[in-house]
Amino acid sequence: MEMKKLFVLAVLTLWGASVTNALADDVPLEIIDEKPAGGGNTKSQPLPLIVTLEGHTLTMPPSGADYVFQVLSSYGIEYSVYVPAGTTTINIPASLSGSYEIRLVADTYYYRGYVTL
Repeated sequence: MEMKKLFVLAVLTLWGASVTNALADDVPLEIIDEKPAGGGNTKSQPLPLIVTLEGHTLTMPPSGADYVFQVLSSYGIEYSVYVPAGTTTINIPASLSGSYEIRLVADTYYYRGYVTL
């Protein structure tokens, strides 16, 4: 009898872990560089960025740059907000649901990825 309880507890624990992990998704953001070819800044290009989406909360590593965060649909920009340097979380309005492109826009480049809310 004790072995059955232990097995059930182990299964529930594993199931709970998989449900918890299923709630957060890593979202890779690729870099789109809009600098003109052959000119512009010689600084090294920023590395790709991995952010995590859990529900309507986006978590990212802190950055030394300011960004504008945008949520885009086929109709255009659905949501936009200024993100100061050092910010690690962005709350997306709960009223948005469906598939979207997300962007973190800087001066001459932006990070782009796709999410379903």
